[in-house]
This record gives sequence, structure tokens and C-alpha cells, in this order.
Amino acid sequence: MKIIRNIILLLIFITAINCSKSQNNITWISQITGISFPDNSVNIETYDNGEFYVTFYLELPKNNIKEFIKKYKFQKINNHVSMNYIPPFINLLGIEHLTHNKLPSENNLLYYQNRSDANEWVLLLEKETGNLWGEIIYPDPGGTNP
Repeated sequence: MKIIRNIILLLIFITAINCSKSQNNITWISQITGISFPDNSVNIETYDNGEFYVTFYLELPKNNIKEFIKKYKFQKINNHVSMNYIPPFINLLGIEHLTHNKLPSENNLLYYQNRSDANEWVLLLEKETGNLWGEIIYPDPGGTNP
């Protein structure tokens, strides 16, 4: 009986850590980019190559999508969309490492791209669903900015 109780407590602990980690990823993304994601946004997965970029997939609440698009001036993509490259300006280096790596057609996809002194980022938003793919490029270990 004690073993079952310990297993249940361990599962609760692991679940709490994973939920906290998900929210911490959104907080980190917000701190780097200055983007305020709507409440109830969920970080589904994140891939960090450990050298110079982080790729992520979030789900935004559907009732906040239009306001989010307007606030950050997302734009239409007029070029062909492939799995990880949208010519000539957007390249999600780590999308192949995500489970959710299939981008929708360009008709449903909007982009936002910006940078700071030390980082560069791009967001791709499926306007109908709130599915959002993004990537932050940060200085490499030698300190060279993107």
C-alpha cells in the first residue's frame, strides 16, 4: 500500500514540474521577445539545440487570436510554405525536432519577425486555430549575436 501511495505522489510531483516548466517556457519567451501571450496560452513543446536557437510550439486561446494579430501586426505570407523554410526570410531551424512540425498552408499562416540587440525571433501563427510556431535565435557560445 505504501508503494502505491509513493507512486501516486511521484506522479503528482512529475505532473506539477511539467506544468510549471511549460509556463516557465512561455515566461522566458515573453522576456526575450517582449511579447505578451494571452492568458491560458499553452506551451506544447520546446526544442533547444543548446547552442544558438530555441524552437517552440504554443496554442493560443481562440478568443484572443484577432487581438494578438492586431497588437503585433502579423503579416500574410505570400510565398510558398515548406516544412521548415519560407523563402526568402523565415527559416525555422529546429522545426523538424518538434512533434507538431507540419505547417499549414500559407493561406492560413501569418508571420511576425523582430529582433533585439542580442536576439532575433520569428512567429508563425495559424490564424484559425491559434497554433503558433516560433523560434528565438540567441548569441552563440562565442558571444556572436544573430
